[in-house]
Parts: sequence; structure tokens; C-alpha cells
Amino acid sequence: MDTVRYQLALRLKSIRKSKGLNQAELAEAMGCEINTISRYETGTNAPSIEHLLRLAEALDVSPMEILPPRNPTVQRLFQLRVEINEKLYEIDNPDNLEKILSLANTFISPNAPSKP
Repeated sequence: MDTVRYQLALRLKSIRKSKGLNQAELAEAMGCEINTISRYETGTNAPSIEHLLRLAEALDVSPMEILPPRNPTVQRLFQLRVEINEKLYEIDNPDNLEKILSLANTFISPNAPSKP
């Protein structure tokens, strides 16, 4: 699978999850089959321009937010965030999650603007 399609798949899945949608809900909002969303999120297929626009509308984001960035540093940041997010879902102890949150807060500059 090519890198762009893989990055697009990861971004789409991450955005969908951050919006609290499952694949069936996104497919319904787009008027397509759930298999279409699954193929996009696994990188088997890439959305057409029309579907990219419909995905962006259904997810309430800009199409540019779905497309992978060209900057290698930004690409790596995104990839690491996806990996961290996936690992967090494997932790089932609230105390451990609180420790991770506390550690993460030490890396955030007090003067940095907060992200929505």
C-alpha cells in the first residue's frame, strides 16, 4: 500500500473516532455502504474527490484535514499520536491512565495555546 493512502486511512479513522462515530454511522451520513468506509480506513481504496468532500462534510472538517500533510515532521507527529491513542485504549486501569495524563502534561508548555 502506498504511503499517502495509508496516511489518509489513518487520518480518516482517527477523525471518525474523535467525532464519536462508528463506521456504520459515517456510512449512513455519507449515503454509502459500510464496506466503503472500511476500505478507506484500511487503505484498500482511497476516496474519490467527491467522496472526500462528502467525508469532510459528514465529519464536519475541512477536506484538507483528512488529506495527509506533506511535511515529514507533521506526518510523524500524526503517526505517533495515532499509535499513542491506540495504546491508551489497551490500558484498563484508571490509575495508570492518570499517571500517563500527568506525564503528558509535563511535556506541554504552560504558555502553549490549548487545542480544541
